[in-house]
Amino acid sequence: MAAKRGLGRGLDDFLDAHDTDLPFLSAYGSADEKALSGLPPSASTDDPQDLFQALVRFLKSEKANIEVKDNIGKCEKWLKLDVVADGVQATLACVNLPLVPSDLMSPGMQAGKLSKNNSSASVIFTSWGVDVRRLLSRINEHQKRL
Repeated sequence: MAAKRGLGRGLDDFLDAHDTDLPFLSAYGSADEKALSGLPPSASTDDPQDLFQALVRFLKSEKANIEVKDNIGKCEKWLKLDVVADGVQATLACVNLPLVPSDLMSPGMQAGKLSKNNSSASVIFTSWGVDVRRLLSRINEHQKRL
């Protein structure tokens, strides 16, 4: 009977061999390593000030007309961003918002509320992610069509 073949290399060897092949990862900075008690690390929150700046940069990249003054960002009359203790409070006001209540319950969001006639909504963004980016992009596109 043939002997079992062991693994030739371990994870450390693999990482050492590929360390120089992944220098772009340093551009993202070091991992925060801290998580809220009782929650997995993926459920942690971002610093509200950093999150606010990321939201503003994203909206500018989407060609949204955003004005910032004293930790408050406004996009004409359809969006107001306000830094709060838990994150960034977003207040949306627009005719026929293309949203359903579950859109405001995605990861990175909390306390989402949508009016019955879909003319206004509010949500607190707690961390930056794909769902937050998609929501803002969708609302911005909807606003441009009006």
